[in-house]
This record gives sequence, C-alpha cells and structure tokens, in this order.
Amino acid sequence: VGLADGVADLVVCTLTLCSVREPSRAVREMARLLKGGGRLVFVEHVAAERGSGLWWGQVLMEPLQELVADGCHLVRDTEGVIRGEGGWKEFKVER
Repeated sequence: VGLADGVADLVVCTLTLCSVREPSRAVREMARLLKGGGRLVFVEHVAAERGSGLWWGQVLMEPLQELVADGCHLVRDTEGVIRGEGGWKEFKVER
C-alpha cells in the first residue's frame, strides 16, 4: 500500500486473509499503517477445532474450495497469523 507508516486510526479486513498468498505479510502491512492505539477490525472465517469432525471435513473440502473460491483456504490458521504478526498490545476475538 502506498501510504506512510502510522496514518490510519482503523484498518478493516473482511474475508481476505483466507485467500491472499502471504497472509503474514498482509497483516504486517496493516499493522504498519495503524497509528499508535489504532485498531484492526477483522471478520474472517477460521478453521474448526483441529482434529474435530468439522475440521476433517474442511481438510477434505479445501482443494475444491481453493478452486471455486479464488484460493480460499478453509484450514488456514488466520487467527494465529493475525495474533503473531501484528505486535498487538491487545488482542480480542469474538466468535
């Protein structure tokens, strides 16, 4: 993004990180844009609990999902990427 560091009070990301090739890079870029005390608000689908029946269903469906939904990964650890890459002082997830 062609913007300076720390220019945004708010960054909104909706149903994107499941499909981008480098989600870690995207999250670092969002964090770079935020002012101190700025907020990232995201809405993403996330993988079911690892090892659960639903998770195995997602694993089986993922190749088809990638083809029909523009590269969407059903079992990508999106929450883990956001948590780990942003250097957040506070992190809250609502399910």
